[in-house]
Amino acid sequence: MTPALRHRTVLFAHRFLPRPDHQLVLILVAFPNLINSRCLEQKAGPDCTAEPKGNVVVFLDVAREPMIGHFKGKVVVDSLPNSTSGLQYFGIRDSLGTRYRLGYDGKGEPLPIQVGRQYELEVDHLGRFPAVMGILVSDAKGLLFAAASDLKVGGQVLTSGVPGFDLELLPATCPSRPHGICYDAIYNLPLRVTHRGKSATLVHAASVHLGRYRIICLTAQRVVTSRNCADATQFGISYIITRVAS
Repeated sequence: MTPALRHRTVLFAHRFLPRPDHQLVLILVAFPNLINSRCLEQKAGPDCTAEPKGNVVVFLDVAREPMIGHFKGKVVVDSLPNSTSGLQYFGIRDSLGTRYRLGYDGKGEPLPIQVGRQYELEVDHLGRFPAVMGILVSDAKGLLFAAASDLKVGGQVLTSGVPGFDLELLPATCPSRPHGICYDAIYNLPLRVTHRGKSATLVHAASVHLGRYRIICLTAQRVVTSRNCADATQFGISYIITRVAS
């Protein structure tokens, strides 16, 4: 719409539309930029503007060389890391005696495995940008631990899902949060988790208990990348599920 036509539209609204709400509708049609992210951000709550807490890091390596792809098998834990924060390394070996290092960083959430115990371990790690990754750990009582960082739920890692859980990113209810020039928009999304018929909805950095498990949402978002920065992709989902009761 040209500036001249917009001017005539505003004059028409004030002269021929007696009701202020009708005038407002017509003016907003003439000036669509009045409805922009800044206006919406004023109404957005903290859940809409919260930044992600981060993402889970998990991988296997042999002789300090990272494994790319999928691993599944029974393992025994030989050693625990010296530190309890940042990137940690667990020593494990499979049924053939091959030794691995399991690298893990859960942003403060521990990996609850113990020396001498046997577990069913599944690790996905794809060396892309960003490097998507996921882990499932089970013992004689069932699922013990699950975590993933991916572009979407079950997108490239843990594609068969988490046993006993249904995770879904719901449509955005917020405007885009502030972002850099490499993005057209970044929307915080609600993450709905269902376990044994009970559901909970989480946002960035939120946690909830469902049955025997604690679920932590680190990242839940939809990222619209600018054409000028095709390699600026961010994680859409990162979560941790830990069994906290026997």
